[in-house]
Amino acid sequence: MSVRILAVFGLSLWLWAPATANALRTVDTAADYYGFAVGYHDIDDLPQAITNYTKAIQLDPRFAKAYQGRGVARAQSGDVAGALTDLTKAIELDPSLTKAYLNRGLAWLDQGQPDQAIADLTNAITQDPKEPSGYVARGDAYRRAHDQTSAIADYTRALERDPYLGEAYAGRGLARLAQDDLDGATADFSEQLRLHTRPAAAHRALGAIAERRGAVEEALEHCTQAITLDPTAANGYRQRAGVRTKRGDVTGALEDDTLALALAPDVDTSLHRASLEERNDDPARAVADYAAALALQHGTADDTTRVIYERLAALHLAQHHREAALADYSQVVKLHPDAVDAWFARGLIRLQQDDVDGAIADFSESIALDPDHAAAFQHRAAARERHGDLSGAIADLQRAVDLAEPAVRDQLQPVLAALQARQPQRVNPH
Repeated sequence: MSVRILAVFGLSLWLWAPATANALRTVDTAADYYGFAVGYHDIDDLPQAITNYTKAIQLDPRFAKAYQGRGVARAQSGDVAGALTDLTKAIELDPSLTKAYLNRGLAWLDQGQPDQAIADLTNAITQDPKEPSGYVARGDAYRRAHDQTSAIADYTRALERDPYLGEAYAGRGLARLAQDDLDGATADFSEQLRLHTRPAAAHRALGAIAERRGAVEEALEHCTQAITLDPTAANGYRQRAGVRTKRGDVTGALEDDTLALALAPDVDTSLHRASLEERNDDPARAVADYAAALALQHGTADDTTRVIYERLAALHLAQHHREAALADYSQVVKLHPDAVDAWFARGLIRLQQDDVDGAIADFSESIALDPDHAAAFQHRAAARERHGDLSGAIADLQRAVDLAEPAVRDQLQPVLAALQARQPQRVNPH
């Protein structure tokens, strides 16, 4: 019989091709379907692999390796929840399946659960301490858990077992970079590059280090090398856009942001391009990019959404689109009711639009959130004066004078005196 090895997702499976004399016999055992599953898995036909693993399991519900194989195939198909279920069943049936622990650890890591991943990967390492892949995977898990020291130790153990593991150098480089060990990280990424392990990623990492060191030209060279090696990776263009921005090359940065967005639209790149368009005095394009970033936020009520609406409001005001700016600030206060500046800004717009009641309400919200907001008292005084509430205006302006900086106080004093002069004098009947 001939033997082929299937190595996927850290899993090694054996495919036994039957001898010619047995080739025409009926396929009716779990082992037969398992063999077909491994064959399909070997050629990356994941749907057929899953189907045949399932048939093997139906015929033998205690076939641990079939659960293991299906779990890997499901993980590769994007069904990580299904993979976890299958790999857990494989471990229950055969706790000695090292690769099941390894792959379940990787699945937990894919789900953003580094602690569960570490537990499984530790079991895999305990069962097979000579296998370097377990240390690399656990190093990744420790790094995700922000335990860089343990991550570095595991990557080093992996390299002691196999000094040609480019992924171990890559992981250790990232952990060292997180610890601000720029020299150590540079050495690791350089070795990753020498071993031709994801060279584009190595160039991006070396570019990031050069940028941190202020070596902008070196950073630019690494970014360009990364793009040359992998022209379909959006993050290469994003990184180079940042470097070009630092060089003052706004045109080049805009070109890179545009290429990145064409490959993979994301919030940060849209915001970066919008900021560059503001610098280029192109408010219409900036508004379009902020709107695109907002759409990518999908209604998330976080600080990024707030910043986007605030920038949109500022641009709309610069273009004299007060209604649009009013709507922007209304979204800010809806998502962030404690946004003092947004309440105040909306009040100013309403005051300009002669919506005196609305302005008073907004300035009052500002004051409720910040009782020492001198400008809110000052402008509420103006709104109250327009509303005919002279005593309220005087009280607010007096409070503004009390809170204001000396230079502003000197400007407000004559206005306060003028309002007080208009106040009717009380007549003493005696």
